[in-house]
Amino acid sequence: RERNLRLIKKLLPKLQENNVILAIENTYGMGYSASCLSTAEDILYYVDYFKNEHIGACLDVGHAVTLNLDPIAMIKTLGRAIKAVHLHSNVPGKDLHLPPMMTIGVDWKEIYDALTDVGYSGSFNMETVPPADLNFKAAVAYYELAYNIAEGIIKKDKSFLTD
Repeated sequence: RERNLRLIKKLLPKLQENNVILAIENTYGMGYSASCLSTAEDILYYVDYFKNEHIGACLDVGHAVTLNLDPIAMIKTLGRAIKAVHLHSNVPGKDLHLPPMMTIGVDWKEIYDALTDVGYSGSFNMETVPPADLNFKAAVAYYELAYNIAEGIIKKDKSFLTD
């Protein structure tokens, strides 16, 4: 945490000068948990430490699932500190970066509602990476699916969130 605090302190004047928000993402991968960057409480530590409008949270729904954390609980904990949201599907232990709605066990309508409840009105970044072994036709279908999901998100059309 001390190294993270030093880095953020160093960045803060430039963030303020350029009116940029640093949205600290809940991360997944070797070493990140030890860096205190994985849970909502980890992220809020930095937000609360600085108490500055230029420091916020980036909720990565897929990373929460990968770490077997509850994204709804994270949304409720982070609340108005959320400045950006990354949407993608994963399974516990695997960072697959599939389009949202492609894994079982994540209630995307509940995620949408929880974000609405905390007043989130920022951007959504849909992180999708097709499996490497897809042939061209399957890759095109994959991206068409991702496009249709993104279109539903943009239109705030909740019908695409239902089973």
